[in-house]
Amino acid sequence: TMMVLVVLFYIFGIMLTQGVVYFCADLPDGCNEVDQAGLVANWGSLDRSILSLFEAMSNGVSWGVLLDMLEPLPVFYRALFLLYIAFSIF
Repeated sequence: TMMVLVVLFYIFGIMLTQGVVYFCADLPDGCNEVDQAGLVANWGSLDRSILSLFEAMSNGVSWGVLLDMLEPLPVFYRALFLLYIAFSIF
């Protein structure tokens, strides 16, 4: 069971981190805006993404708050996060 969770965190963490990195790379100033501070703080690196996924699953941080931070990204990444929530919580 623990190995399944680790793989789940890793796969979804990679995909969400990659989305944030690509999004920030496309912006002229990167993600230096105040609006993107939460995005980078929670999803800007693989270790932060895995921690955010763990917190969302264990109720450390409301998953709705983390979902709102993904708002600037394409809808695919929000749907991916919702798929993770549906799979890990239910």
